[in-house]
Amino acid sequence: MPGSGDDAGAAGYRPLLFSIAYGMTGSVGDAEDIVQDAFLGLTRARLAGTVVADQKAYLTTAVTRLGINYLSSARVPGSGSSAMNWRASDRESLTRGF
Repeated sequence: MPGSGDDAGAAGYRPLLFSIAYGMTGSVGDAEDIVQDAFLGLTRARLAGTVVADQKAYLTTAVTRLGINYLSSARVPGSGSSAMNWRASDRESLTRGF
């Protein structure tokens, strides 16, 4: 129910949600936007009458899906390949160091 005490409990998940979004995007601003969009989705679901039994599961799933959508969008040109290239080059530099 909107406005019930559940909103305060869901806010406790914000650090977890931010860490997921930041890990996916590498940007503080984009991660904050994704987390905010997830909370907006939760609010809209409640206003539509949807009962969310597990807020943590709902919000972590929403953040993950929003992060995937962000990474595959035109706002991040070449993000998929550059992220993979960075990890490959990082592995090579670590290997050379030993």
